[in-house]
Amino acid sequence: MNTDLTAAQTSLNTSLGRIKISLTSILGQIPVTNANITITYTDTQNTVVTNLTTDSSGQTEVIE
Repeated sequence: MNTDLTAAQTSLNTSLGRIKISLTSILGQIPVTNANITITYTDTQNTVVTNLTTDSSGQTEVIE
């Protein structure tokens, strides 16, 4: 299953912050393991910032 989710950030402080993704199924908070997550800039080329994979608890590492 391939699902694209989009989140936008304003132009203020676009180079600051941390993110950790927790991914669970719709079937009742079951962690989704080994999910591939691609974080991109929302420019016209969708430049890839990083690729992450969820662990057995459905979470990624924290990135800055």
